[in-house]
Amino acid sequence: MRKDLHEIEVPTDEVFQAIQLGIEQAQQLEIKAKRTKLTKRMTYFTSVAAALFLASGFIFTPVSNVLAQVPLIGGIYEKYQMSIGEQIAHEQLLTEMSLIANDHDIQVEVTSIFYDTAYVGITFKATGAVKDTIGGDKAPEAGFTYEMFDGKDTSTWGGALGSLTKTENGYTGALILDVPANVTEEVISFPITFTHMAGVRGEWSFDLAVEKLPFKQQIINQQVTSKNRELSITFDEIQIGQTNARISYTANFESTIEGQIYTFEAYNMHGGKINFNQISNATLLLELPKDTTSIKIVPVLKINSAKTEQLKPITIDLN
Repeated sequence: MRKDLHEIEVPTDEVFQAIQLGIEQAQQLEIKAKRTKLTKRMTYFTSVAAALFLASGFIFTPVSNVLAQVPLIGGIYEKYQMSIGEQIAHEQLLTEMSLIANDHDIQVEVTSIFYDTAYVGITFKATGAVKDTIGGDKAPEAGFTYEMFDGKDTSTWGGALGSLTKTENGYTGALILDVPANVTEEVISFPITFTHMAGVRGEWSFDLAVEKLPFKQQIINQQVTSKNRELSITFDEIQIGQTNARISYTANFESTIEGQIYTFEAYNMHGGKINFNQISNATLLLELPKDTTSIKIVPVLKINSAKTEQLKPITIDLN
């Protein structure tokens, strides 16, 4: 019996590939659990390391060309209900491009990019020897994986990925990355390498650079304080992009009650709620629907499960 076991051939390459894929999927799921959704249905989160530098090669400026394929590229964002990408495409602010990398008889082409205040968006397509296996045990859940900054995890970005979508000749995909609040460059350059694409493991590498879309910056300098004086928030400034706004604030919170926390509510000029993320304890990131002219931010002190206090709201004119 022991002799028979020794004679069994073990497919070592397949075993190691399966182990590596499992590690990648576990990392993706771990990161996904730590992040908050940016959109209604965009699904899979990942983290990448940040090491930004000014572009020394090609700079893709958003005003340099008129998109010939706006409906096609915008449709990619629409499929994933990525409202930020949809709005950028509708306003013809995407930068169309054609950057191609080949590996394992698969051609991956980056077709567009944008950089709007707090987000970088990328669309791409894959053609060639792609497989029909998307997700499941044999491929990543989104159908692709990627690395940035040579995989050096010194500072992370969040991102939202839409699963690959089948087309006549292959697949299309999109991802939107969060730009960290401490990044102030108006041109950012970064590498990205797709490491798994439509059922095939490989390396499809790109060096991308993009210029920030036009934005406005305003000083707010307004402070609000809770009745018990344990919470005071100073709203410092706001950066207003095409589809989103980033508010910087300083919070002084010395709670004497266990479990007491603070949060925010955000509304447009018609009283409709605005989606936002609270980034660390210093930044609010708001998604701005088209034609939003003003916003109201309401700090909320949650004293316990049954008692809350709304602090004085602040109203910000975006024009």
